Amino acid sequence: MTAKELAILPHYYVMPLELGMRDTVAQGMTGEETEQMREKSPRWFPEPELDIYRDIDIFAGKKVEVPLFYVTGTKGWLIYQHPGSIDKMKDACTDFRGMKWVEDAGHWVQRKKPETVVERILEICGQAVRAKRHWINAFESLCNWKQLII
Repeated sequence: MTAKELAILPHYYVMPLELGMRDTVAQGMTGEETEQMREKSPRWFPEPELDIYRDIDIFAGKKVEVPLFYVTGTKGWLIYQHPGSIDKMKDACTDFRGMKWVEDAGHWVQRKKPETVVERILEICGQAVRAKRHWINAFESLCNWKQLII
């Protein structure tokens, strides 16, 4: 990422080492906003949960080895920070199942459009159930066919 590209990122995307997420975001707020954020954010993302990102380097070079379906908002910055990041995500997965865009939502898509995210998850689960049913039916047909020969 170039210095010019880095300069246009929201300040909370590149957090100072000594600050946590709440304090970094609070730098861009004033008065009542800051207090509201400090009161609300511990419930949905406390510091101990954010600390998990400090060790993210241990996953460098490893592939995601579980099925992955990516749901993201059209207004999120993460996908625009690095052109080609969606293709890189596909390459980083052994079982990439696809992605869905959610209109008028940003990075925290599940907070902005929870109903739409649930709909997407149910679509994905439905696809998995239909695929499983297809293979079960195919296997049962094969077993029935073999019984006719025996």
